[in-house]
Amino acid sequence: MRFRLSLPVLAVFTIATTACAPVDAGRVASSGAASPAARQCFSQSQVTNFRQGQDERIYLRVLNRDVFELQSFGGCDLERANAIQIGPEQGGSSRLCIGDRVRIPNDGSDLVNVACRARITRMLTPAEVEALPSRDRP
Repeated sequence: MRFRLSLPVLAVFTIATTACAPVDAGRVASSGAASPAARQCFSQSQVTNFRQGQDERIYLRVLNRDVFELQSFGGCDLERANAIQIGPEQGGSSRLCIGDRVRIPNDGSDLVNVACRARITRMLTPAEVEALPSRDRP
């Protein structure tokens, strides 16, 4: 009697544990998914310069001379801002990566306590940075 009951339990346990098994890294890489180590990131404290471009874009230059593009969701008035403070939208780490949503307190606005929200879309290549209009280049 015990044998009949334990066999289905063992089968369910085996199926449940194989569902949680690690995925082969080779299959993930071949599927085109980026590994977490390959994410392009920067720290909030590394931002050295910024410019607000056209089409709700914001460009950030970080310490190692990389330039990141952010796509804002509107309401960003950074034209008169002398400095920028950037942080994750949901709190957490000071490390910000492509795909993350960020919050930028908007001290340069005429409105009180307005925060600009944006998403980090990509890191520009040196050629793309040079191709930016000078008014947009950080």
